[in-house]
Formats: sequence, C-alpha cells, structure tokens
Amino acid sequence: MSAGARASAAALLLACLANGLPVAALSAPPASAPAAAPQPALDLPHSYYYRELYLPQLTSGPASLAWSPDSREVVYSMAGSLWRQRVDSTVATQLTAGPGYDYQPDWSPDGRWIVYVSAAGNSGEASELMLLDLRTGTKTSLTHGGAVNVEPRFSPDGRRIVYVSSANTRHLHLFVVDVQAGVPGTVTQLTEDHKSPLPRYYYSAYDHEINPVWTRDGQSILFVSNRGHIHGTGGMWLMPATPGAAASEIHYEETNWQARPTDSASCTALIWGVTHYSCGCCPERAVTHSRSPSGIGTNAVRAGPRTARQSPPSPIAATIRSCTCCRFRVRAPG
Repeated sequence: MSAGARASAAALLLACLANGLPVAALSAPPASAPAAAPQPALDLPHSYYYRELYLPQLTSGPASLAWSPDSREVVYSMAGSLWRQRVDSTVATQLTAGPGYDYQPDWSPDGRWIVYVSAAGNSGEASELMLLDLRTGTKTSLTHGGAVNVEPRFSPDGRRIVYVSSANTRHLHLFVVDVQAGVPGTVTQLTEDHKSPLPRYYYSAYDHEINPVWTRDGQSILFVSNRGHIHGTGGMWLMPATPGAAASEIHYEETNWQARPTDSASCTALIWGVTHYSCGCCPERAVTHSRSPSGIGTNAVRAGPRTARQSPPSPIAATIRSCTCCRFRVRAPG
C-alpha cells in the first residue's frame, strides 16, 4: 500500500472512532432494502367471487369435460387429476397425477394431445398450461411466469390454442399460442387493457375477456366480455383471431363467469350456460339458442347441467351436474 493510501485509511479510521462507528463499518456492504412482496397474479376485486366461480376448483366428482375427436370418449378433471373414459363404459383411466391440480382439459382434433391447466399446490392463484402426449405420456409446459392461464381450447386444425391469461397486465385477456407437433411456438396477445368509466363493484374497472372458443372455421374467437356493461361477466362477442381485431357483441345477458358459449356442429345454434338458482342444491344450466345471420333467437331449451360440450361430428351433448352426487351424462338434444 502506498503512503498516500495508508494516510487515507488512517484518516477514515480516525473518523469512524470519532463518530462512535465500529471499525467493521469500513468493509461492511450497504444494507439492502427488504424484498418487496410479490404481486398477486390477478388484479381483481372481491377475490372470493372469481375464485369460487371462475378459477379451477378441486372437485370430488367429474368436472370440466371435453370430447375426443371421434365422440367415443371424454376426458375430465376429478380430484385434482385428469381421467379418460369411453362413453359406453363405467371404467375411467387416470391420465395425470402429482402434487398439483389438473383441470380444464381439451382434446386436439387429431386425438394425440390434451391441453390442460395445472396449478401447483403452493402457487396461490397462478396456473400454467400443460400439453399431454397420449402416446408417450410426456408433458410439455406451454406457459411460464406465474400468471393465471386458464380455459385452453384447440383450434379446429390443432395448430393453435386460445386461452385466457393475466400475463403482462394482471387482468384477464385472450391469448393464442402456436403448437406444432407438441412443441409450443409464438404466444400472441389478442386483446389489450381497456379501462372502463363504468362504476363497477364486483368486477374490475378494466374490461375482461373470458370463456373463449374457436368458431368451426378456425377464423374467429367467440368469447364473453363485460365491455360496456356494469353487471355480470358480460355478453357474447365475436372477433377475428388476430391481435387488436374489432369485436362485435352478438348477444347480451347478465352472465356469471361460467357461460362458456360454443357453436353447434352445424353453426346454426349457440350453446351456453345460464345460472338459475331454483333449488338449494345446484344451479340449472345449459341453454340452447338458435343462431342465424340476423342474430340470436329467443327460443331456449333449458336443461339442468353445469357444463355442456357438443361432440365433434354428431349432435350429442355431454353434461355435468354441479351437486354432491356429480356425474356426467351423455344426451341427445330433444
């Protein structure tokens, strides 16, 4: 050490002693600020509301059903795992297992893949999308980052998956991820943040888009949004599957998180869930309305299931009731 450096060190030592500071302060690193608490995955009011009605819930019976492409099997979530079952059998095969909770499966058009939501037990509200290869049992992550990623649906050609995510904004918007041979590609956000001036109470000031499904031609997305509305989760909207495309509302009623509209196989009817608290056990759901170029008709056929999904090639609907004796039923309209 040079004479000048020794003199500087001595002067600093004397200053520490004169001010009552410990000598160790000469080499101690600066104190770091306490780590900020992580932000929740969703920026929405009244968490009890959307947690109970929208986010995946652990069930003892079957829930969130999807058809196989040939309409001979269904896949559903039960007790935190995915199960596969032929509609003419009472035996189900377990597809997934582990410490997390697997939910909301959807079957690819070629029958090889199942996309689903997986939530780790200690992840809070966060959930990621996974892709299961039915030939090998291999699982591939489609999303990362700790956002809420839910409601995945394959496009008719099997090359894209639309889903709802809180990524980037912590609000619920539509995203699409490209998938080729089980390998995830580009992720595209279709809808952006828009703060509404409406005085909402149970819902965020920011508009949301939920319950997406592809139209049968794979060109557009049908979804539920509360754009321009105060009460309920919104009406039925249709938009081209391109970022920032203009959307049009094709029908409005005060939905409650779980409408999940879908086109009929003939594209002449729109099927969605409507909640009617007519008994003390479970809500009645599944209303079918006629759909035409002039709009949605008023003739409705009311049944009692919690979830309705039409089979791909034929007019058969599988339904799940939402009571303690949950079971799925397969029924034809009429």
